[in-house]
Amino acid sequence: MGFLTKLKGLLPPSSRSFHAMYEEVGDIHNRVRTVQEDLVLLRSHMVHEVDEVIMPAVRHTQGAVDAHAAAMELFAWDAYQRDGESLADAKKRFFANIPAAEGRLRRYQELCTRLLAAFDELCASCGATYWIACGTLIGAVRHKGFIPWDDDIDLGMLRQDLDRVARAAEADERFRISVVYDFWACCKQVRFRWADEAVPCFLDLFPYDVVDANDRAAALAAHASARERLREAQKTDLAFWEEAPYLDASDARARSVAEAFSRAEAGLAPLRQTGDAAEAGTGRAVLWGVENEDYPTATLVPAGNVFPLQRMTFDGVECWGPHDPLAVLEQAYGDVYAMPGDIKTHFRHTDLTLWDDAPSEPGR
Repeated sequence: MGFLTKLKGLLPPSSRSFHAMYEEVGDIHNRVRTVQEDLVLLRSHMVHEVDEVIMPAVRHTQGAVDAHAAAMELFAWDAYQRDGESLADAKKRFFANIPAAEGRLRRYQELCTRLLAAFDELCASCGATYWIACGTLIGAVRHKGFIPWDDDIDLGMLRQDLDRVARAAEADERFRISVVYDFWACCKQVRFRWADEAVPCFLDLFPYDVVDANDRAAALAAHASARERLREAQKTDLAFWEEAPYLDASDARARSVAEAFSRAEAGLAPLRQTGDAAEAGTGRAVLWGVENEDYPTATLVPAGNVFPLQRMTFDGVECWGPHDPLAVLEQAYGDVYAMPGDIKTHFRHTDLTLWDDAPSEPGR
């Protein structure tokens, strides 16, 4: 039975038609996005026509689709609510009852949670701190584990702690850190893995910097400027990068890309605050690392929303989470209990069929 078929089963008969409408709107979203992607290619030949005529039409269509989707969602939630139940409680009930993943995807998720448990132990042993972030934090709050259609784990770390855990992983024969430069996202992917390459899972590690909360405008401007310089370098000094868009750090060609990211990161050094992570909540903010992919809604987060960290449970694994998870999520995503838009469109990080015979952990 398909995931969406199961999802429909959660809805009362009177609201299933609304869910069908929502799926239809999702398909329209996909078609609009395809048109937008095609227009990017067309712009090089018809810049004036696209900017002045076609793009306004696409934006108008997108706005109409969004409005229709919002209306259908309101109808669906109204039909789903029980008598005397608040809308917030109805949404929580709905997400709590979404079926967990099955088959290959569920096995892969379990591999990831085992790695998370090992990572948590390694961080404790070397004094590094981290917190679950992004989609993983949504999953912990909304589903008590993985978003059912998700396949990766996202972790945030202060820059000094990322360096600390990298050194600990290098000294431990069970683990390795991989670094890949992603041209399309213009980012440096840092991933924690088992040393055994037959085990496919990984944890995404996203560095953050602590800055003075009173210099919010300066931090955002410096971050935006550094990202723009990286984008410009892609067109000039790093033009070759497009030919190898997922460039492993061990590749000789990656040296100049690594240097560009190092310069961008160093440019923000004057803004950084020093001190222990436990002190980061006082008058400070947490800045999304410049080497990460663009994350405009959560580039700068009040440090008090993240620190002091608290223990949370993710898919049965005890791990560290931010001090105020909902505040962090609402800044980044708005209402995390709104009907999700990525059930069909979530990017798959790995081909699950390649790992049917992979061991759960090295040596097992």
